[in-house]
Amino acid sequence: MDNVLITTGYNFERYKIVKYLGVVHSVINIAKCVGPSTFLKIGEEECYQISIDEMMRDLTRRTRALKGNGIIGLQVSKMKDLGTGFGCIVGIATAVQIEKE
Repeated sequence: MDNVLITTGYNFERYKIVKYLGVVHSVINIAKCVGPSTFLKIGEEECYQISIDEMMRDLTRRTRALKGNGIIGLQVSKMKDLGTGFGCIVGIATAVQIEKE
């Protein structure tokens, strides 16, 4: 189970879902992920991309913890904290076990 396949859809070509493991989610605070000084230095969009990458790693870790090897129905949202001006990345999906057909 080295690789976890990820899709925004609800299936994988040439794979079948053998078990639904439940919902996995990840919330990444951009200021904590890259730090305020990095945010100011490299810009908002680059920081969002770094945070998305971290969110994907977190969802993968959570899926593996459930003994899963697939993530389906991934939805990603970008939100801004009005208090700090920094945003966060939110990911939610379903962890599954899949096998080749």
